[in-house]
Amino acid sequence: MIIETQRLMIREFSPGDCAAVHSYASDPRVVEHMMWGPNTEEETRAYLHLTISQQHQEPRKVFEFAVVLKETNQLIGGCGIHTPEQGQGEIGYCFNSRYWGQ
Repeated sequence: MIIETQRLMIREFSPGDCAAVHSYASDPRVVEHMMWGPNTEEETRAYLHLTISQQHQEPRKVFEFAVVLKETNQLIGGCGIHTPEQGQGEIGYCFNSRYWGQ
């Protein structure tokens, strides 16, 4: 699944995204109000492994996506939708602080 705007591409995460994800997931400013982090490299790898494995679930309940600048192909953050069987769903996002306010 790929969603495109003029500036952004929202796509599934892939194994090659680890360094870019860790760049923001390990930043204390970025994760200050998150329920996780700052991540170690191992935690970021585990998150990415879990996220990629969830892409193949049937029925799919968790949708985590990479947000990429189209102009440079730079991964700048992530967004997600979680739809549990019962209870409230969640929508969230997390961006590298270098791209805040744009």
